[in-house]
Amino acid sequence: MTLLRRVSVTVPDARAEQARAVMIELFPEGFEEIAGEGGLELVAYTNAAGEERIWQAFGGAAVSDIEDDWEDRWRQFHKPVRVGSLWIGPPWSKTTGRTAGDSSTSRSASDRCGSGHRGSNPTKGRSRS
Repeated sequence: MTLLRRVSVTVPDARAEQARAVMIELFPEGFEEIAGEGGLELVAYTNAAGEERIWQAFGGAAVSDIEDDWEDRWRQFHKPVRVGSLWIGPPWSKTTGRTAGDSSTSRSASDRCGSGHRGSNPTKGRSRS
């Protein structure tokens, strides 16, 4: 198992755009931004190799280890909501509060958004004349 670390740098607001560009290069999968009075904190959740990349790019960083159960703990922040008759929730959420005939589903977005599955592309397989 790879130890996950929270690695961050804080830059003055005047250098924020330049620092974001560096972070995009280092972590194209994403990073966190936290605005504060001392400037902008840029945070990557990464392994030792990612920590080294930040040190090379910024000349230093604040580092802390992430507890092993983070993969379960982050889910506590994602709660289902109801918008009218539409139920929106993460796939692991219990479906309490749904009623018969409810318009909510547990299908993924790819099932509905032009993926070619379930008849989402009416011209698929047809020849044009």
